[in-house]
Amino acid sequence: MLGLPTEQSAKRQLSSSIDRVLQNISVLQDALILDVLEAHTAEEFEKAFHESFPNYVRLVRSFGQIAAMIPEHVMNRLTMESLNELEADIRSHGEESFGAALTERALFTVWTLKKITPLLQSVRSAKGHLNACDAEKDRDFAEHFLVHALVSRFCVDSLIVAMANKRTIYPTVLAAINNRLRSVVDAYGWIRQAAELRLGNRQTEIDYSSVPALDEDDKQLINESMRDLALGEM
Repeated sequence: MLGLPTEQSAKRQLSSSIDRVLQNISVLQDALILDVLEAHTAEEFEKAFHESFPNYVRLVRSFGQIAAMIPEHVMNRLTMESLNELEADIRSHGEESFGAALTERALFTVWTLKKITPLLQSVRSAKGHLNACDAEKDRDFAEHFLVHALVSRFCVDSLIVAMANKRTIYPTVLAAINNRLRSVVDAYGWIRQAAELRLGNRQTEIDYSSVPALDEDDKQLINESMRDLALGEM
């Protein structure tokens, strides 16, 4: 899971006992995020983020340990349903809460997480062993991917929690969140490299046919990041 699943998807896909555990984890996660959103400045947000992010990761991992016992096809379906629900929530309430620009950034982040999900599944299901050199690269890709994916998901969750609790976020904090949402680009690049390592598929451009609206500067940044990652320059 790239974060915790949404409540409605969990109810549809998980047993009542697992759903209750997830609810308890979600309460802790929401409280953690609400504390971070007390920040009045970008500097305060960054400090609170660095202090809270390790505990956020622990909460996600605690559910991940439970998820390991759930059939893979169920978790795959739960992941996509949850991301679709996040997208719908942001579309419905994002603009009135955070403005059009950050809403589009958040939608792009969720869209990219949806593109990441099948790549992650293909890496997990890939057959065969890697040689020693490639195995070392694979571990490096995995470490960088996980950090960037969870940073971007933390920021999406921050926006969702703020909307759900009608919490106002100060403009400089919104700018800091917007900046950290760009981590999803790096997450995509790292998981793409892992997939290429295992499956031999060389593709460094993103298909924009269904992407939420982005300006040309954003697209250039993304494609340059993909090429830098492919060349080992990031």
